[in-house]
Amino acid sequence: MTKTLEWFNSRGYFNQPAVSFVLNTHNMSKDAIGIIALLRLFDNSEIIVVDDGSDHSHTKMLVDELTGINESLLHLSDLFEVFALNRAFGFARGELCVYLQDDDRFVGTDWMTKAVNLFSKYPDMAILGGRNAIAFTQDSSRTKPIVRANCQDFEFVQSLNTAPFWVRRSDFLKLGGFDEDYAPFMYSESDLCLRAWLRGKSVGWYNSGRKTSVPTPSRRSNKEYLESNATALHFKMIMDHYGNKLGDIQKMVDRENKLV
Repeated sequence: MTKTLEWFNSRGYFNQPAVSFVLNTHNMSKDAIGIIALLRLFDNSEIIVVDDGSDHSHTKMLVDELTGINESLLHLSDLFEVFALNRAFGFARGELCVYLQDDDRFVGTDWMTKAVNLFSKYPDMAILGGRNAIAFTQDSSRTKPIVRANCQDFEFVQSLNTAPFWVRRSDFLKLGGFDEDYAPFMYSESDLCLRAWLRGKSVGWYNSGRKTSVPTPSRRSNKEYLESNATALHFKMIMDHYGNKLGDIQKMVDRENKLV
């Protein structure tokens, strides 16, 4: 086949898409492919699949699937979430980026359109989540944050848990991305959200319609590692960094919610 300029232009490449979907997967290629089919329904977007250390058979399935000109595969070697997402969001070109996991389940595309509309409605909103809201308090006896799992429609909150986890890419870059001191995972999203509030940006939470999926056999299911090396340590980091600022951040959240 002769490759010409007309041939290239006919393929519909978006150099500056409205949305970059970043899907992180590890040995769940069939689940990822199901999500990819849904993401393709959203116009003017790109799909970036982060294959983080999957077995070769799973990687091959993704290579065979991602044939669109606006579809890319980043193959990494067990970098987990923080490093992987910084690289993927740096690679992305969308005005908005949204992080998804291979165990996320959605019906239809309304959750995508709703998120884009909310960013348009609230130009100072840097981050939007569609799973859990996370709140930290100055109570020194607590060893975990307060987690809220059900959002009726939309509100502003302190911080979020993935996924879906939407960010305005320009704000993400200005904030410096995810703090890699929180690698490999746990509370890096909350840290980014709290930094956003302190930089004059807001953080929203909406009802994305995300469905609870079957438990994923990913590396995050390693309970011993999770508890001993990430949860307690990174919670302490959050409190050390933001403990004396939480009152001010909550006042910002309350003020924004009065305007909704």
